[in-house]
Amino acid sequence: MSFPCDLRTLHDAESGTELHPQEIPDWISRRIDDESISGRPSGRRVAVVDSGMLPSHSWIRASLDPDGVADFTGEGWEDTNGHGTVTALLTLAASTEPLTLFSAKIVGRDGRAEPDNLIRALQWCATQKVDWVVLSAGVQRRSWGRDVDCAGSCRVCKAAAAVLDQGVLITAAGGNRPGLLACPATLARVGHANFIASGPVDAEGRGTTYMAGVVVPYVFHGALVCTTTMPSPQMIRAYELETTNPPTAVAAYEAIVEQGNDDEAAHALCRIGELHERIGAASAAVDAYRRAVVRGHRDSSPRAGIRLGNVHEAAGDHDAAVAAFEDVAATGHRVHAPMALLNLGNGELRAGNPVAAELAFRRAGAFTGTPSGASAMKNLGVLLWQAGRFDDARQAFRTVLDWGPSRESPGVALNLGMMEKQLGHLESAEEWLMKAIATGDDERASRTALELGDLLAAQRAPSRARASYEIAAQRGSEVTREQARAAFRGLADS
Repeated sequence: MSFPCDLRTLHDAESGTELHPQEIPDWISRRIDDESISGRPSGRRVAVVDSGMLPSHSWIRASLDPDGVADFTGEGWEDTNGHGTVTALLTLAASTEPLTLFSAKIVGRDGRAEPDNLIRALQWCATQKVDWVVLSAGVQRRSWGRDVDCAGSCRVCKAAAAVLDQGVLITAAGGNRPGLLACPATLARVGHANFIASGPVDAEGRGTTYMAGVVVPYVFHGALVCTTTMPSPQMIRAYELETTNPPTAVAAYEAIVEQGNDDEAAHALCRIGELHERIGAASAAVDAYRRAVVRGHRDSSPRAGIRLGNVHEAAGDHDAAVAAFEDVAATGHRVHAPMALLNLGNGELRAGNPVAAELAFRRAGAFTGTPSGASAMKNLGVLLWQAGRFDDARQAFRTVLDWGPSRESPGVALNLGMMEKQLGHLESAEEWLMKAIATGDDERASRTALELGDLLAAQRAPSRARASYEIAAQRGSEVTREQARAAFRGLADS
């Protein structure tokens, strides 16, 4: 994260020279010129979670809340790296309205940050009642020794979600690995409201912005992101209203639709549909989603088709759901087509049509390496396992693992272990259960350790069983932990 610039370039106290990312905004100029300003500045409250700030820089001095600073590194809250100051300056430069800055320092002079400090900083932001958090740091989830995407369920994502649920907007960098998002930026990819994340750029400066599950391409030019497809101020404002005033948010989205911007109209209709879903207005949601589908947008329309199918499925209209999912599948969209086929397969299972479910899962699995394809192949493995087709189930599970680490890897390894245990292949079962524990997924690791403890107890290996129960008792849900503690006590008593 280190910024390739000497801090004296940002502000040199001796010469008074400063680095400004662009011409000074009028509202900052007025603040600097107004010597009567004292105490806390006014304006939208923005917390920059980064490497701290240089309080001597004129822009920051005029905008920083004197009590709105926190240090989680032990170095003191002032910037010793440069990145946080630059981030704050760019945030101020991009704003057309007055801002009040808050600073949470989690990045040290060496450019490194600890996940626990990021969580603490997010919690601190909530206590400061900020309106907006700007976050340039993240945690890359790992499974089986390799970087993978998180599903939004890790500790960092949960801490960020708690802030988002208070109506706070978070904008975050997604990391530097093309194809992967660091946490908590992954929340924007999975569709959490009030989160906008920018993914890494490639050698040509092309990257991706994620907003409520919608993917928007952008091009990076120099120090600022320049693109005609970034969310408009009207879209961002409507987005913020979702938590605080949903009816007003619907009206704001309808105004965007009336403006006729093809890129934003379909997305706005998707958001309208989701807001109607939240209050149980299924018919209004269906209408909004159908309007979004008709727009024919390359990303938002297939996404609306999936939501449309889900609403029909929830209402018990299976045939309408199948039609909606098949329409999305026909687009061949790399993300939404396999997701639609996954939902189609799950719906066919609920409808008691295992043959149709198997076909849908296999079609989704044809989208090699996609998250929905992996989920479909895992579900296919479970379906075949329950049908007694163990070789076919094993092949489906192994396909997911052959694609490389993913969020489904822990569950697939657990399923393989449990199936092999059922078949009496105890050595193979133990091998797969150990691999599932090694993935680092707390809940699945806890359940897997419980399964492994039972297996080892049955093999009359009490010391190893106790070790597994101890792992299960320390991780995962309270239910699983209590089961592990009970099994440990039972083993000790026997």
